[in-house]
Amino acid sequence: MIGYGVYNGEQLRWRQTLGLILSLAGLTGFLLPGVAAPPLRASALMLGAGVAWSIYSLLGKGGGDPLRATAANFMGAALPAALLGIGTSQAAVFDMSGIGYAIASGALTSGIGYAIWYSALPSLSATRQQSFSSAFR
Repeated sequence: MIGYGVYNGEQLRWRQTLGLILSLAGLTGFLLPGVAAPPLRASALMLGAGVAWSIYSLLGKGGGDPLRATAANFMGAALPAALLGIGTSQAAVFDMSGIGYAIASGALTSGIGYAIWYSALPSLSATRQQSFSSAFR
């Protein structure tokens, strides 16, 4: 998101620049080979999740009604997520309490959180979105 903002003419303040440098240095140190380095595949998946979150946030800036946009996003993601879940689970057991918890955590908690995030986006620049979104992840 920061790259997108800078590309579109946003100026980074000195504290944002310092934060960007420190975070990239920390990420580089974290990913260096060693005893505590995470597996490359897991790191790549987390990087992909971060890029997806950035795209989601940048698209949400012009998404219109936050509740409607969030509901549409959840509906659009439901089938692919279900297919992925079915395709990767070995012996899935479905029970009513598990389904209830999934709905409560996914549809209610996450849905409301994303709707609030989408409500805040129009008043944030792309470089400011990054600092706020890090706090919400």
